[in-house]
Amino acid sequence: MTVNSILRFYRSVSVFSILGFLSLYQTCSAATMPQDHAEGSLPKVHFLRYQENWSVLKGIPSSQLSRHDHIKFIALDSQDRNWLSLGGHFRVRAENWSNFAFSAPRNNDDSFVLWRMTGHADLHLGRHHRFFLEGKSALATDRDLPGGKRTLDVDTYALQQAFWDVRLSITDNTTLTIRPGRQELLLGKQRLVSPLPWGNSLRSWDGVSLLIESRNWRTHGFWTQFSPVDQYGFNDSDQDSLLFGLYSSRSLAHTALDLYWLGIDRKQASFNGSSGSELRHTLGSHVSGQSTILDGMDYDVEVAYQFGHVGRADIQAYMFASEIGH
Repeated sequence: MTVNSILRFYRSVSVFSILGFLSLYQTCSAATMPQDHAEGSLPKVHFLRYQENWSVLKGIPSSQLSRHDHIKFIALDSQDRNWLSLGGHFRVRAENWSNFAFSAPRNNDDSFVLWRMTGHADLHLGRHHRFFLEGKSALATDRDLPGGKRTLDVDTYALQQAFWDVRLSITDNTTLTIRPGRQELLLGKQRLVSPLPWGNSLRSWDGVSLLIESRNWRTHGFWTQFSPVDQYGFNDSDQDSLLFGLYSSRSLAHTALDLYWLGIDRKQASFNGSSGSELRHTLGSHVSGQSTILDGMDYDVEVAYQFGHVGRADIQAYMFASEIGH
């Protein structure tokens, strides 16, 4: 089978997978709901699947649900206090490169296919305990460009996420969630901390998160070790690479505000000719929303300052990013 025929096959699979997913989601969204549930009240599909809350299906007779909705809320007792939600995704992407890295075309032309499959189980035990488990397989056809199959391309099998949430009520309007385990971190616009959804193999971290949610603020504190991809083995956390910090968000009528402090601590690093232990701190702010003065205008602005050291060399860095649209 030639590369072109393989590409045609996987492009067909991609199209049918996308159409099938859209059809599945549309069917789920079109489930017959009781009158006290507004149309479209089912949760949206998120990249971070643990952000979906399928408890909205609680108490709805199975006869009023589509066949796909049954796996999104599986009652484990007669009172629906304990329940399980199942899901997953399949993604396929074809890439074609010509004159890669601006080198000789005869050595740097290639076509290959990337695909990723995940499956997850979300178990809720009462109001205070939740267990989330997600497995992943990211694969690729042969890549003949320099570097071969990249770490971003292949992670044959992996435990992508496995964490336990303990949810506590501090006041009537404030909750604390303690989350130990392996987890994906996605902060703000993903400029600094991201699971890399555009990559094939994704990222995750091992550690503990503390999430405080109140009426106005949501604060995420975390202390984690990076879990690098082992393409053909189990992904173990790197005990010499720490990521920690605080990320607070507040939504107002027309504006969303983020304030954050991020820290990186690595025992050995090299950057710009300097080597040794690395400690970086990043302070930043992100503001986005819609203009109340100019009708139809929206904006997104982020600024950050970074300081620390690599070996004996000091770090001072700045970042400014903005988007303005109509």
